[in-house]
Amino acid sequence: MKKQDPEKAGPNREALKLRPPLDPDRAASLNDLAFALSTRFEQKGDFKDLEESIQCDREALELVPALHPKRSQLLNSLAASISTRFEEKGDFNDLEESIQCRREALKLMPPLDPHRSSSLNNFANALLTRFQHKRYFGDLDASIRCFQEALALRPPPHPNRALSLYNLAIALEERFTHTRDFEALDESIRYHREALELSSAAQPDRRHSLNALGNALSTRFHKKGDIKDLDESIQCKREALELRPT
Repeated sequence: MKKQDPEKAGPNREALKLRPPLDPDRAASLNDLAFALSTRFEQKGDFKDLEESIQCDREALELVPALHPKRSQLLNSLAASISTRFEEKGDFNDLEESIQCRREALKLMPPLDPHRSSSLNNFANALLTRFQHKRYFGDLDASIRCFQEALALRPPPHPNRALSLYNLAIALEERFTHTRDFEALDESIRYHREALELSSAAQPDRRHSLNALGNALSTRFHKKGDIKDLDESIQCKREALELRPT
């Protein structure tokens, strides 16, 4: 989805006025306004914008039938805004609704939909968040499966492959933390390494990948005692520190 000028909320609102309730394009105008409002919230932090964005997407969904080709997009848009509200206010009802919306959106997407990998990634992140709060292992397993499917849809040289590798590695670390499954920890380290291979020193996410790999290697050192893991962990942490802005 393209970034919008946050000040486009006004023109989008005027466009909506030209599309009464029975206009077939009203749902699209509502979604445009919702996106502009959520973008302005990100930049200015006014919760009224976020609440109105959610309200607009809800109304848009009510206007779109179950099998409409744009319904999955509207569901994901609503889920994104609700997820933001959960992150800001911590209401678990929002997290549950965002998961429900993302699950329905995925069911509506064909296997080769170009947006399916992003939807899988977002759904997996939501499930992982719920696991971290509720400790329901079904969420963790489902999250890992979704991250794996998203990764399969992002073969080299997909620009988001490194992100999928990183997310899957983090989820596998969670599995190790709670089950002591060393195979999951070894997998996590392999995926972190591959993600780093795809990133350059100029990319802002490289520092986070270095820290994550360093943490995973340190964990394995403390469990298995291989000094090579400790040496590499220190090297990763040192490089991450050098990339930290002053």
